[in-house]
Amino acid sequence: MTNHANRSESPGRPRSARDPSQFYLRAGAIEDGIGWAFWLALIVWWIDVLQLSPLQLIAMGVVLDLTVLLCETPTGVVADLHSRKWSVVIGLAMIGLSYAWAVTDTNFWVVLPAQALYGLGWTFRSGSQLAWVSDERQSKDGLDELILRRHRWGIGVGAVLVLCVMAIGSSSIRLTIICAAIAQLAVAAAWAFRTNENHFTPASELNRFRDVLRKGIASARGRPRLKVILAVVALMSLTSNVMDRLGYLRFIESIGADSDSITVTGACLLAMAAAGIAVSNVISHRLSADDLSVTRLIIPACALMTVAALGALTIAAATGTLIIGLGLLLQDAGRDSTYPLIEAWTNRETESEIRATTHSLVGQTMAIFEVLGAVTLGLVAETAGVSSTLIISAALLGLAALAALQARTR
Repeated sequence: MTNHANRSESPGRPRSARDPSQFYLRAGAIEDGIGWAFWLALIVWWIDVLQLSPLQLIAMGVVLDLTVLLCETPTGVVADLHSRKWSVVIGLAMIGLSYAWAVTDTNFWVVLPAQALYGLGWTFRSGSQLAWVSDERQSKDGLDELILRRHRWGIGVGAVLVLCVMAIGSSSIRLTIICAAIAQLAVAAAWAFRTNENHFTPASELNRFRDVLRKGIASARGRPRLKVILAVVALMSLTSNVMDRLGYLRFIESIGADSDSITVTGACLLAMAAAGIAVSNVISHRLSADDLSVTRLIIPACALMTVAALGALTIAAATGTLIIGLGLLLQDAGRDSTYPLIEAWTNRETESEIRATTHSLVGQTMAIFEVLGAVTLGLVAETAGVSSTLIISAALLGLAALAALQARTR
């Protein structure tokens, strides 16, 4: 294959190709914001319109996670061998199509496969975006701050789009989700036409595939801090489906029949957005591009996981909508702000040629334990109730925070 490293100075090149950080930041923020707005409409669609049971809500997560489990590492290796850019484009397009599929029918069995398509799309883009921008910048310096800035910008865009969802969704939730699908496909088109891979030389031999996969697994085994990352991700992932779905189930069920679910839930998400931006700003001040110590990532991550655990306990114990909403704010703001820290931490612990693969291995670990958590905690929810399940989830998050502290001595 020809090395395209010198194309960045060619006349007529899109500005985004010469400035990958800005494209990653802006397009990524739009993509993340669409995800925020889509989640608001989707969770109300599932609970208010389809009236899914706790077990059906968990089943949605199981299908998604099983797809990620089966596809995460193969798609990560494909991105490392062929193209990070086109892996992202394919993934974003699949996610956009899954949004539209999610509202094609009100039959649970018809819309359930949309979660599989979403999961497949997620595996194509998972790790590939960060691997792409890392290669194009040819340096890991400043990536921590870039990841956190994208997180903040994504929340800001999401807050604006949540307001749009609240306005449109009151009359048609289905239309809102279709708009999200169109917007997501537009982001995929932007990646296709506004980016280039100037510092990545793909390869396609089968033995190269095996070599990259082997190196990715060996990297996780040989680095103590990567092992800690995998342990933290595993414990957090056990709680993921419970918190993503059953926490919202408690909240929406607590809303009175005379209130508009999408408006009240949207107001809660806007409060989460404000909290998320504030937390991200505080964390950014702790990070230094010249300081490669992971301590600056670990301490905030532990604190955020503890806050999320307290939020889950609040949701489990409270009865009023306002207090449950406060718990949801703490739970989701804490968890959402932890993930970019884990992504930055993982990025520091891997090399360029296997970066997408390593991120995908972390994603596959996440998927394995999300499936385990969905099955086991889903059964707990059916037999002992949602509150008991949330209490167990809070305890697991506390263990994740304790596990993260172990990386300080490694």
